Amino acid sequence: MVSILASDTELDTEREGIGGEKKEDTAIGSSEEAATSMDNAEDDQPSGDAVYGDNDYEEKKQGDSVDEYIASLFIKGNIHIGDSKEELLEKHGTPQSEGMYEGGEFFDYGTLTYFVNPESNKINAIARVGDELDLDDWRLAEKELASSLKMEGMNEMEGLWMEIYDWGSYDIMIERENAEADPYYIWLMEDGLFTE
Repeated sequence: MVSILASDTELDTEREGIGGEKKEDTAIGSSEEAATSMDNAEDDQPSGDAVYGDNDYEEKKQGDSVDEYIASLFIKGNIHIGDSKEELLEKHGTPQSEGMYEGGEFFDYGTLTYFVNPESNKINAIARVGDELDLDDWRLAEKELASSLKMEGMNEMEGLWMEIYDWGSYDIMIERENAEADPYYIWLMEDGLFTE
């Protein structure tokens, strides 16, 4: 499992890679190791047309795990859940828009929007627009998530169907126009952010 949390966590899981083989994935055990892991993940990106993080999987490699794919959707400029608002602004600069949402601050950078808890001043959620996804890759990821559904239903306030999945130390929320539609937004969130 690729760790994208900037605080201490430990999670060992067996996941199925995109190529179909089983592999043992281990999350990083400390925030220092987590930062090093994601730095290395960005450094290890393949050359050529395949780019992880800023774009979707444009090229699948045998053995790439679904967890790595999901992590690649939310990591840009080495910013992670748990990083401070100051780190975000320092690394990404001025957002396209910013404001308040559900009692917290948001910073919209186009494809990714970061949400900051005003009490801790730390990122607690990252949302990605769904219309830029490679739907074949995303459907593989959804199959992996299916067994970890925490809740689903219509979000009357937003007018969107939502599904929340447990993803180790995080939750993944998918928002859709209806239960069968492609993702409108996909969120990576602190575990329990919208379910507790």
